[in-house]
Amino acid sequence: MPKYAFYVRVSTEKTQDYKRQIEDLKTVAKYHGLKDEEIENVDIYKEKKSGYKDDREELFKLISKIESDNSYYKCIYITEISRLGRSPRKVREVLNVFEDSKVNLFIQKGGIWLLEPDGTLNTLGKIVVDIMINLADEEVRTLKQRSKSGILSGIKAGKVGGGKFKPYGFKVGKNKMLEIDYDEAQYVQLIFDLYKSGKGTKVIANTLNNHKDGIKTRAHKSFGSDVLNKHTGKLGSEVIWSDKTVNDILLNPIYKGKRRYWGGKENRKKGKEPLLIDLKLPDTIIVPELWDECMEVRKTKSHRNYLTEYTYLLKDKIVCGICGRNYFAKYKPTSNGDKVYICSSRLKRNGNCGNVGVNISLLESAIFNEIIDSDSILKYINNKDEIKKRLENELDSLQEIIKTTKRYITELDLNIDGALKLQIKAEGKGQTNKVQRLEEELDILYNELNNSKKRLSKAKNKLILTKEALLTRSNLETTSKLLKSYKKDRVKLRMVYLQIIEKVIINVIDNNVVLANVYISIDGIVLPQSLKLFIDISGMRKRTKIYRYLPIVDMSNPLNYNDQNQLKTPIEDIKRDLAILEENNGLLDVEYIYIPDTNILTIPIKKSSPIDKN
Repeated sequence: MPKYAFYVRVSTEKTQDYKRQIEDLKTVAKYHGLKDEEIENVDIYKEKKSGYKDDREELFKLISKIESDNSYYKCIYITEISRLGRSPRKVREVLNVFEDSKVNLFIQKGGIWLLEPDGTLNTLGKIVVDIMINLADEEVRTLKQRSKSGILSGIKAGKVGGGKFKPYGFKVGKNKMLEIDYDEAQYVQLIFDLYKSGKGTKVIANTLNNHKDGIKTRAHKSFGSDVLNKHTGKLGSEVIWSDKTVNDILLNPIYKGKRRYWGGKENRKKGKEPLLIDLKLPDTIIVPELWDECMEVRKTKSHRNYLTEYTYLLKDKIVCGICGRNYFAKYKPTSNGDKVYICSSRLKRNGNCGNVGVNISLLESAIFNEIIDSDSILKYINNKDEIKKRLENELDSLQEIIKTTKRYITELDLNIDGALKLQIKAEGKGQTNKVQRLEEELDILYNELNNSKKRLSKAKNKLILTKEALLTRSNLETTSKLLKSYKKDRVKLRMVYLQIIEKVIINVIDNNVVLANVYISIDGIVLPQSLKLFIDISGMRKRTKIYRYLPIVDMSNPLNYNDQNQLKTPIEDIKRDLAILEENNGLLDVEYIYIPDTNILTIPIKKSSPIDKN
């Protein structure tokens, strides 16, 4: 008795079923003359997976059976060509297997046979099938594009979107618009405040779980007694706060007024940056400055965090001159433990960029010693009137930049709205080429819009700092005295460092020397001349530690960096300059400075228990 098979497929488990397909195919088979006994013995391959997926087990079983015994099945039945897949290339590969094995295929939609009764290819049928494959693919692409346009339009309008899981701190308002849920918003604020204060995500999650208010998670509120996972039987009410949930909240820019649009799951999986769209709300749950500060805290978190009273003076200020990443402090309170600032590239497996660590005490002390020598710093500063004039000129320039950028952003918004309308019209008329061209144009416009908003934000922040600098201009001599008086108070000392040090770029020169290029900020303006300190790291290897450095004002080979603070000047050129200076130590108005004991900064050792990794 000849054998037959049905292949049925649906894309999702929860909302779709293939019972209708099976019943339809039984009706067709009976119409073709199959007896009830033959229909009952049909092999049915049931698939619940997207047609774009390659790992479809049931289809693989069917093809394997045919390739191992091409006489096993006389015919395979499907309801429509898209059941074999959504990718035209993959579907053609499956059809080639049927054709080569002389196994016929019947497609209910269109009533098409792949082979003639004598086993030869049905040429006309193959042409029709090719057209059907491409139409099915085009239909899905069009639906996806319309869906994306609809989602994007909804986000731009401030609408909630689908699904039960709304961002924690928000609720569905009038006309399905997104609104702040102020009862939840207070706990979002608590999460950010705790994280900024140094608490890890596990500690924060425990705090929320044990809170006197009995703070419920979004899953608890949305699903309650419903089963969330049919395999484990876990209920929505059993979902508590976890470090992942807290981490997801911290990473979501919606809390500072920016909503993410990924443009599809594929883009998100590929790690592409989302488009950030302004929320049309009168307020934000978190002020943008707090969100940005928490992101900076994330960058400087090390793989091991201790509840210590250590205050690292240069935390968040040191940048790697090789890879552009931040340096972080690694301090173990033991005699042989690490006490260094090192590049965060070392936190990634096989990611070490090759830059060296610098002893915490040595680097902090060298900068401290150099700054409190007023004559040393004053060499880099013009008179106060010149600084005031520069500040006023920069203020005028920033105001003009902000005005121009705002106007440009308005024009971009109008262009995007126009392109979206044209795209929707083109989709309705089936103008595929035009839709694709408009999609590319929209990508360019959205990228430019994001970049323009970033430029505007930076300009506004700089404007605030410049205005403050004009109102309260610091006094260098006072700064020097403050540093001296705060020498034993690292918390206050760090506050001064934060005000006057813009950044420190580190580059290894050789096994004995590291270049620390220190950028000083006076009155809110970064000085054009940086402090170039060649620090002797070999002194830390000696039994009696030697703290010394060579300060340089000008070099024959200027130091050039790119936008990521990566050094572009060849190291060999710097080595030659350094060799000349060392040969003429004390003769060229430059010499190694030995840091006196009174200016050496140390960290008091205090042991404590570890906390979570985040």
